[in-house]
Amino acid sequence: MTISRSSQLNSTSNIHNLSNPGQISGAKFNDINFNAILDPGELGLRDITLYLDLNQNKFLDEGEPATITGVNGEYSFRNLPPNTYILREISPIGFASTTPDPILNVIPGSNLIVNVGNVSNRGQISGAKFNDINSNGKFDSGEFGLQDITLYLDLNQNQFLDNGEPVTITDVNGEYSFQNLPPNTYILREISPTGFTPTTPDPILNLTPNSNLIANIGSVSNRGQISGTKFNDINSNGKFDSGEFGLQDITLYLDLNQNGFLDEREPATITGVNGEYSFQDLPPNTYILRDISPTNFISTTPKSILNVTPGSNLIANIGSVNNQGSISGIKFNDTNTNGIFDPGELGLQNITLYLDLNKNGLLDGEEPSTMTNVNGEYSFQNLPVNTYIIRENQVSDFIQTTPDPIINVTPGSNIRNINIGNVNNRGKISGTKFNDTNTNGMFDPGELGLADIALYLDLNQNGFLDEEEPSTITDVNGEYSFQDLPSNTYILREISPPGFAKTTPEPVVNVTPGSNITNINIGNVNNRGEISGTKFNDTNTNGILDPGESGLANITLYLDLNKNELLDEGEPQTITDVNGEYSFQDLPPNTYIIRDDQVIDLDQTTPDPIVNITPGSNIRNINIGNVSNRGEINGIKFNDKNTDGILNPGENGLGNFTLYLDLNDNSLLDFGEPATITDEFGFYSFKDLPPNVYIIREVQKIGFSQTTTDPVVNVTPGSNINDINIGNFNEFI
Repeated sequence: MTISRSSQLNSTSNIHNLSNPGQISGAKFNDINFNAILDPGELGLRDITLYLDLNQNKFLDEGEPATITGVNGEYSFRNLPPNTYILREISPIGFASTTPDPILNVIPGSNLIVNVGNVSNRGQISGAKFNDINSNGKFDSGEFGLQDITLYLDLNQNQFLDNGEPVTITDVNGEYSFQNLPPNTYILREISPTGFTPTTPDPILNLTPNSNLIANIGSVSNRGQISGTKFNDINSNGKFDSGEFGLQDITLYLDLNQNGFLDEREPATITGVNGEYSFQDLPPNTYILRDISPTNFISTTPKSILNVTPGSNLIANIGSVNNQGSISGIKFNDTNTNGIFDPGELGLQNITLYLDLNKNGLLDGEEPSTMTNVNGEYSFQNLPVNTYIIRENQVSDFIQTTPDPIINVTPGSNIRNINIGNVNNRGKISGTKFNDTNTNGMFDPGELGLADIALYLDLNQNGFLDEEEPSTITDVNGEYSFQDLPSNTYILREISPPGFAKTTPEPVVNVTPGSNITNINIGNVNNRGEISGTKFNDTNTNGILDPGESGLANITLYLDLNKNELLDEGEPQTITDVNGEYSFQDLPPNTYIIRDDQVIDLDQTTPDPIVNITPGSNIRNINIGNVSNRGEINGIKFNDKNTDGILNPGENGLGNFTLYLDLNDNSLLDFGEPATITDEFGFYSFKDLPPNVYIIREVQKIGFSQTTTDPVVNVTPGSNINDINIGNFNEFI
């Protein structure tokens, strides 16, 4: 028999002839809570065969309407003649019906909704096999699962795993499950792992249809462990305090025979990099934990007696302290001579310090000594208990600012910050040689240093640099310094550079031991001056360099020293650059007239500048205007289609027309008269015209007649006259 999914099939011939049939539909569902109602969250069961048992024999016979539930458990029987029907199912394996077989009365046009429930008649058991660390038989927070443990259902209750009995192995989290179990009472047993004993009885579980039983099973290791840290008990209080660190490579052992020695077969371990150790897999017993003490260390904790019980994890930290001590600190440059290592003071390297054991003030053989490092740091290590005096091998040019420290070293003491001050008994002077542009004697922002100036300390005060007198040359920023100076009063002088004069008096400086005298700045000012500006195209002839006006390149400017308005030999001159800029440098104080070599076609729009140069002056923006004394005329020769004499939109230019300036007003193009030919767009231009009044005429073309009068144009210096448009009309178009 072929059954259609969710569609009606029957062999009754009159079904298709009904005028008003009825139908039955609904869902086959998993009735999880056995209440025979399709509740929210309960899912449909697919691929279940339902049929209408017409002969009520509880079998699906040939010709009886049948259907298969869809993916959501839905079904329907359509086109049913009025009748009373019994709806039955072919029950799936492992499921039992939770609703009685519906008896349904179909009348004409009825649409009956009937949901049919099933529930699985199988169950499952699941849970976790866990390490019951506290042996309380409960799976507590922090306890973890045990993997790879074999669990089985002991069907014949013989306490062995027999063939055919359900079996599983716990996963990485100790989890297990038995699925698809028929209803029964089961005993859950394990194959106990070596070294573990159960902490929960074997669960006896009554499994009912569709039940999901949870059973966690505990075991605990029947071994124990001891772990902890071997630490440096700096304060000798027997406790592992914050800041105390572990001791590595120390041998620890369990003294089984209590003889105080590490014997063969006694458990032993070596501490790790952080002093940590552990003894694993210990049978229950009472153990004495001992160490093989390192050289120069003594124990600060009593011997550990530890009772290991099954599953116990005992923590035992063991302290030792070095029975020697250390001293450390910094040898520093005590620049303010206050005997304190202040912020900003630096360490002194390569200074020899020693412990003066015989108190004779000398470094003798066998006396502990050390040399300070690049930061001035020093240390004396592994010192026996004693009182020590720290002295130094005195360094040339330095004197000590702190007394020799006297230090009492006790067992394990680490005495720090024994800082020893020295100060240089020499001094230094530094500053900047600067260009005092405003001659106020102060090094102001924006003023620059002067390089390559010779400065000296005039020891004999004769105003000259003599042999053996300290001297220096200023660097690229004008900076200078005199180092390693004995205490004295110094006069600082310079060898003045040509063209410069001093603006500050010669400094008199008192150098004391360790002094660092800075900002002894010395001013000079150039006794020369300069002039700069721009030669520009003064298009609006207002004598001002306005935005948009450009510089004029390659114009010769000169300073007319003899005021004869000519550029004479020896007079300063310059040529403007591509931007019209010019400058006159290194000028002695004077009053100067700036003139230009007159350029053809240019007229000057500003008077010749008269400029007063003072020492160090930098006179800028002396701008000189020129304007072209020529002009130009531009326009279009156009096809005046409407003959109105105006160039209108849509009227095109006329190319190849000859236009000329009729200088003699004879209406003819004569030799020497300016002429041009319009381009393809009718555009024309007359350039470089001297000031004049011009008449523009054309050489007439056959077929064209002019629609505008001959333009008369007044050209003035620098004028650019546009839109002088000339119309023609083609008589034959």
